[in-house]
Amino acid sequence: MSGYEERPRPGYEERLQAFTGRELRPLTPAQDPVNQPMIRHWAEAMGDTNPVYTDAAAARATGRTGVVAPASMVQAWTMRGYAATVAPPSPSAPGGFDALVALLDEGGYTSVVATDSEFTFLRELETGDHVAVRETVESVSAEKRTALGTGRFVTTLKTYTDGHGATVATQRWRTLRFRPAPAAPPPRRTPHPPRAPVPPSTGTTPTSSRGPSGTACSSSAAPAAGPFAIPPAPAAPGAAPWSGTPSRPPGRGGCTASW
Repeated sequence: MSGYEERPRPGYEERLQAFTGRELRPLTPAQDPVNQPMIRHWAEAMGDTNPVYTDAAAARATGRTGVVAPASMVQAWTMRGYAATVAPPSPSAPGGFDALVALLDEGGYTSVVATDSEFTFLRELETGDHVAVRETVESVSAEKRTALGTGRFVTTLKTYTDGHGATVATQRWRTLRFRPAPAAPPPRRTPHPPRAPVPPSTGTTPTSSRGPSGTACSSSAAPAAGPFAIPPAPAAPGAAPWSGTPSRPPGRGGCTASW
């Protein structure tokens, strides 16, 4: 679908709302059980020095049976991994997630940004736990106007379970799928007024200027170069340099030379 003003076909809203409660990701087990090396790498990367993540004795001293995984690491166990992200798409029918994205694209909501994530932790994960995750659509909002563009908030619920099927954590994940707003035109630059041209000096026509007090200064023409030469404008071809000595009325403020 193209164009910012296009709208989906009739019945689009009903098809979109039909995704509420639909499974986007079936129960998917993690590739590896909770293990000490991955916990250690995570703790080092996060700068978390809590000994219950790396020292079994320290963990037992707190009443735990052994080291535990950081709570915020629960999502890491079920991530697909790099190979899955670069693998070609499956030729089979699209899953729930792909079908939802395709329907949102049909409505023009082709851009996405994550807005927030809410975790609820029910128990700590221990080494040896086998985690799995299942994701369903909780809600699709009505169309909203945002600074990014008109869009819809899509909220999904991820449920993390252990090897016995008991829930260990839930994650409410919310994204904004939106139509990108047209780029604003660049601001118009106000042109500077043209500068008045500086007339060339002929070497024969003196001019005058005024000092801070408003009094005129004058200089007398001289055919030969004196203490200084003015003005800095180019002279007429063949004209001799003009020079003069500025004068100032007694008792007045300073002034600039005239030519």
